[in-house]
Amino acid sequence: MFAGAGSARGLFVGTVHDWVPERGRIVAWHASPTSLEKARQAPVSDVPLSAMQEAHLRGFSRYAARGLDYARLVIGSGDEPGQCDVRTMSFVINSHLRRHKTYHSWFEYEHADRIVRHTISDPADIEFLPIRHDEMTRIPRDFIVTEVNALKPVF
Repeated sequence: MFAGAGSARGLFVGTVHDWVPERGRIVAWHASPTSLEKARQAPVSDVPLSAMQEAHLRGFSRYAARGLDYARLVIGSGDEPGQCDVRTMSFVINSHLRRHKTYHSWFEYEHADRIVRHTISDPADIEFLPIRHDEMTRIPRDFIVTEVNALKPVF
């Protein structure tokens, strides 16, 4: 999921717990139903996890088992003056996701010794659609944290 809201404050990069945009309308990009289905059908890949991917997923699972939160999301938010060109932003987001292979995979955590990679073979099957939300009135991290799970495909 990609999201943005608020008025002009420049670029922010940090954790979801540090992200506090000003009031504004929120547009979030979510995987289309067709893209989600293609991800669910993605075959198991023989490509091993990178050391970073494996450490992240194992860390997330250990923390979750103890009921603790794990820093699993970094937000890049650009709060700019004016109105977002949603059509152009949709093109940029989808082009980025299709171009970088790291976004073509999702992981299935079976147990501590087995994490399975599933990979979408055709990047064109990855499509995120914009969803417009009302004026943001609640803490944005609550919106994001309820939407993101490191062990659930986001496609």
